[in-house]
Amino acid sequence: MTTWIFQGNPTRFDIEGYLATAKRVRWTVRQHRAEIATGDRVFFWVAGAGQKERAGIIAAGRIADSPALVPDDPAASPYWRAALPGDELRVNVDLDSCPGERARIRRQALVNDPNLGNLSILRQPSGTNFLLTDEQAIRLEALWLSGTEPSPPAGPAAPGMASQGRASYDRRHHDDPTARSAANLHAKALAVEHYRALGFEVEDTPAGHALDLRCWKGADEVRVKVGAAPCDCPTTIALQDLAKGTPPGDWRMDLFVAHGISLTAEADQIVATGAGSTILEGLGPGSERSRAAAPFQSLIEVAVASWRFARLFSHVLAKLDSVEGARYSNQRRYYAKHLEESLAAADISLVNLEGQCYDTGMPVSLINIEDFDPGDRDRLLVDQMVEPIIMGRDGLLRAGSIMVRKAER
Repeated sequence: MTTWIFQGNPTRFDIEGYLATAKRVRWTVRQHRAEIATGDRVFFWVAGAGQKERAGIIAAGRIADSPALVPDDPAASPYWRAALPGDELRVNVDLDSCPGERARIRRQALVNDPNLGNLSILRQPSGTNFLLTDEQAIRLEALWLSGTEPSPPAGPAAPGMASQGRASYDRRHHDDPTARSAANLHAKALAVEHYRALGFEVEDTPAGHALDLRCWKGADEVRVKVGAAPCDCPTTIALQDLAKGTPPGDWRMDLFVAHGISLTAEADQIVATGAGSTILEGLGPGSERSRAAAPFQSLIEVAVASWRFARLFSHVLAKLDSVEGARYSNQRRYYAKHLEESLAAADISLVNLEGQCYDTGMPVSLINIEDFDPGDRDRLLVDQMVEPIIMGRDGLLRAGSIMVRKAER
């Protein structure tokens, strides 16, 4: 699937008036005739016509058929300011919507964007149909979905990034609102492209909604929760975090996590690019998949609670006299062995990392990381497992929690 910009000249045709009143529009094809195809994404550009501040993206849609030699749309006749055109090669485009001034992405905002500043329509604005690269398409989709133009972030660049540079999106950036917003916006654009490629109509949900996208195809409806996983956070953990607080409903719910994101600090803003994705389908409260997984999740909860109880019991034993302590220690060892064997029968194991060197790739949440300077983080040891890592037959089931300390030199 390809993404295009279709341009209209407001001195010859009232493009904004036409797009604001139509659900399907017909547009001339003068360039890339052999490449434009059904299902391609289209953004509509109003030319500045001597007023560059008015130029920019004003609507978006999807091509409904192949280019064909046809007359102009009769509904467009009142909007022509020049002579009515005859038969030309044209395509029909189904509009998402035409949100108007609120969603306009002005030319200058695109000129200043590090990924979009080299758009062909900016470099050579003469023409009707302009091809976008994949990277440009994803970035433009992200801006369109946000409903606002890109603006410079307040304050300094995100942690770990120079004012001009590139970095992988990790947990340091996840704690920075500007970087996190850029990553999540990019993840949402990837999700939109994924579901549209599957034939779904896609719309953004209102701000503050628990889910991010509503997708439908005939009678099928999917609600999607979207997130961006830091590179030093296993995708499984990101999916678990994303699943929290999902509302019940009569629809299928999917989780979409983008990972491998890069951040670029350029032109006083942060832009996210790249990324793969992991998708879990058919989740959510009340779904068949969730009901089937409920007993297994309950077993994991029991395992964690039992592990905590055994640790607490060990602290109590340390306060007993040697004779009584030895008797209860044998019971604790039996309990721990029985727990391990019972979990192994369900292909579950508990992992304890105490004493190991801390690594950012460990599937854990680090509770006391703020106690250490960034320069110390290469010399940390796992001091205490607050919760164990839960592993299953196919990999990580649940991340652990740890506290760390400085390694002795």
